[in-house]
Amino acid sequence: MIIAGHKQRSYRYNIDTTKCIAIIESKLYYANMPRFPDILDGLRKQRMSDADDIRKIGEELGNLRAAYQRYRELTGNLESKVERVKIAMALLADQEGDDLGSAFEFLDSVGIPVEAPNDIREETPLWKMIREVVRQVEELRIVELENVMSSLRIKASRQALESAIEAHKRTFKTRRSGREKFVALKH
Repeated sequence: MIIAGHKQRSYRYNIDTTKCIAIIESKLYYANMPRFPDILDGLRKQRMSDADDIRKIGEELGNLRAAYQRYRELTGNLESKVERVKIAMALLADQEGDDLGSAFEFLDSVGIPVEAPNDIREETPLWKMIREVVRQVEELRIVELENVMSSLRIKASRQALESAIEAHKRTFKTRRSGREKFVALKH
């Protein structure tokens, strides 16, 4: 029986110890827990800090905006010029005195990587070739356009030229004067 009493006493001490540890743990937990006023204070400080950061970011973006706009402008300008050079290369591909290989080398030397296609003319749309020819003058009669294309050794019938012009009304404008038909670029 003494042994049984000893077990009871040991069990009671274990329960008391467990309760004591739980109480201490609870007190420590609540002591470290942020209270509502602490949360409000933290939110207010975070709001002020974030608002200050937003103001600084806005100022920095304002300072960079002009440079970014200039960058976009130059990038767009570069892309359109590279496209125009490629089209000019296609137009001049069979002309004497125009070495296509050296043109590609030149583009590569100025940092514009252009892959040399198997047949640059076949890969260049007819309407883009027409656009670059018409860009050289204010307006051009369709008959003259047909002659220029023939002189450049580009095989395109009058019907193909007129079809390409008609399909790209946003790029070209046409007018008639008597029996003559003229084409020009829209501005």
